[in-house]
Amino acid sequence: MTHKTKGLNFCDVCGKSFDSKSRLQSHSVSHSSGRRFSCDLCGKAFSYKSDLQKHRNIHAHRKPYVCHVCGKDFAQKGNRDRHVKTHRYLIS
Repeated sequence: MTHKTKGLNFCDVCGKSFDSKSRLQSHSVSHSSGRRFSCDLCGKAFSYKSDLQKHRNIHAHRKPYVCHVCGKDFAQKGNRDRHVKTHRYLIS
């Protein structure tokens, strides 16, 4: 359910255009399976608005989550938390 015009890929459901087929496919999920919140920049869809807001940190190059051991910063808390665990193996 999509159509393409001059290098753009359009969603047949809402009319949004994407520069790549993969971004359109990611966006298409927002119309099904409960993922109602989609990123305007890449089309990735989320079930919760809060997840979309966290995702936007990636595009804005914001990295508010900092490792307390080495100071490395991350856009997403889960990635920081996973990184912090690697220090346990280095310290032991």
